[in-house]
Amino acid sequence: MVICRCPVLTVSTRQTSFVSPIAHHSTGTACLLFSAGAQCPATAPLERAGVMPARTETIRALARGVPDGTLTIGPGLRPVRGIGEWTAQYVAMRALRDPDAFPSSDLVLRRAAGGLSPRALESRAEAWRPWRAYAAMLLWRMSQPVKMTSVTSSS
Repeated sequence: MVICRCPVLTVSTRQTSFVSPIAHHSTGTACLLFSAGAQCPATAPLERAGVMPARTETIRALARGVPDGTLTIGPGLRPVRGIGEWTAQYVAMRALRDPDAFPSSDLVLRRAAGGLSPRALESRAEAWRPWRAYAAMLLWRMSQPVKMTSVTSSS
């Protein structure tokens, strides 16, 4: 087994069979455990796993920049091409467990708030500080369809 320090990456399940995060560090990086012969995402042939070229470059920029300190997980990711405000806020919420992170441009959150613009939703969410991430999770959960189960009587 090989251990490599790389940023936590989120891609679809079929593309992550070669990466498994095992521990987070305060620097925003994680120790990643790779199967024998696997490579760090900075040099791995991600295209062969079906990752699109633009996303491959974003992943490689993260894999190079976080360990060497030129990038930080969270708002420090915004300079990376392919990472916008939504992604930075989502990473802060999920990976850094920031209870106040809030992806105000998220379409589901905007619809759940009555179709507000990102700026208007950001303004409304001020009242939820410092727990806006919890509000986002609740709104996402409330926006999921309710699963109906049938009740059968046993006679």
